[in-house]
Amino acid sequence: MSLQKLHMLVRSQLRSQLHTWVLAVAVISAACTIPAIKSAQLAPDLSGAASPPSAALLQQQLTDDARLDDIGAALLRAAAPQCAEGTRRAGFRFANAPTFTRRWESYATALGYTDTVQVVSVAKRGGADRAGLRAADRIVSIDGVTATPGSGIVESMRTRVTAAAARGAPSVNVTVRREGRESAYTVPLDSSCAMTFMSWRDDAPDAWSDGRTIAVTTGMIAYAHGDGDMAVVLAHEIAHAIIRRGTAHTGWDRFLDATADVATGAVGYATDDRWARMKRARPENPADDREEQRADDLTQQLLVQAGHRAPMHDFWRRLQLPDPASFPYARKHPLSMARIIRMDDRSTSH
Repeated sequence: MSLQKLHMLVRSQLRSQLHTWVLAVAVISAACTIPAIKSAQLAPDLSGAASPPSAALLQQQLTDDARLDDIGAALLRAAAPQCAEGTRRAGFRFANAPTFTRRWESYATALGYTDTVQVVSVAKRGGADRAGLRAADRIVSIDGVTATPGSGIVESMRTRVTAAAARGAPSVNVTVRREGRESAYTVPLDSSCAMTFMSWRDDAPDAWSDGRTIAVTTGMIAYAHGDGDMAVVLAHEIAHAIIRRGTAHTGWDRFLDATADVATGAVGYATDDRWARMKRARPENPADDREEQRADDLTQQLLVQAGHRAPMHDFWRRLQLPDPASFPYARKHPLSMARIIRMDDRSTSH
């Protein structure tokens, strides 16, 4: 038997097995009444949280956001040619104690933030990472402008980076203090899709976008089996945002008033209004199957370009197995026969 005929036989058997599996899922779904999904409750919430503010909670939020940046930065670089709006990124976030809202400033201080500007996180393989910057570095200057301690310096430092990107500079010069010693770094500015990531405190695994910001629940962060699964989620939401070409702009982190997100070239002012917009953008109904298939195609393309080789349909299969009531992401992204065969075709071709 020729190799080509063997391949066709294997694919035919696989499709038959997939068809049986999808029918089984359909029967199970049809036999069960899916309860309504309750509105997600943010914790902590500025209007009164179930979980009280703490340094540990703040640190977890910053850690979750850093993980999303680590995985998503390469995907946003890969998506740059197809995005309606592009930007150029240095690949790190920074803040100081005065940029946190009053309710959280004492906890930020407990984590080591002062009135000097501190690197919060450095996205893996981004410009800052390649240059050698590290989390907890204290910024001394950017492009020759001194980071004088105070409440307005974060905005000033952000402006230096965005100005460099706007004039087409290939990099920015960043001087930091680390373990008592000053070091200068030339940080490349990478072309990227103008989107940002934010973690959303909710135990239900979910993710969505308003076109500019991609929110990922802490439940999804916990559920994702390693970076490969999370890359599928982020790439899929980037793909949907590109297809829908949304333009709404939202903030980065509710804990912060004006924390510079140099990874995205933007500052997020964490007002209730901005968080309310992301809450309104959270979909309740399943996505159109045709759009899902288009998003799958672009997802696979972004994953390959960003270096993720694991087949994405493995994640989607696992996502369909738990109770849909506790997995809103699966309910809003149903796995049809057409989708899974198309994903199989795409993964085989790469």
